[in-house]
Amino acid sequence: MIKKLLYLGVICLGVAMAVPTTRARLLETAAPVTDSFRSRITVRRVSAMADQLTARVNRGEGLPGNFEGWLRREFTGTPEDAWGNPYYLQARRDGFVVGSTGPDGVHGTDDDIREQRRLR
Repeated sequence: MIKKLLYLGVICLGVAMAVPTTRARLLETAAPVTDSFRSRITVRRVSAMADQLTARVNRGEGLPGNFEGWLRREFTGTPEDAWGNPYYLQARRDGFVVGSTGPDGVHGTDDDIREQRRLR
């Protein structure tokens, strides 16, 4: 009985996703959950990028001139965050900032995910 109800629920969800207006409502309802999940993934990825860039600089290689190319070749294979926005790298005199513009895709807003590193 439970399996049948579960199957029925999956079928209903599939049908609802096929209707554009219903799909939009379902995705809007799920946005807080998916944004939270995407944020956690992006925080981890930005931190891993910062670690790898720090190691690269400490080896004397410097920051990559083509950040997107570096991401594709040496980091993850994708230069976009979980929302499809490009990651960014800002070189500074005493270090660098690597980050994501977050869900709104606008640089410099409260939802940005970024990590600043100071170098020796």
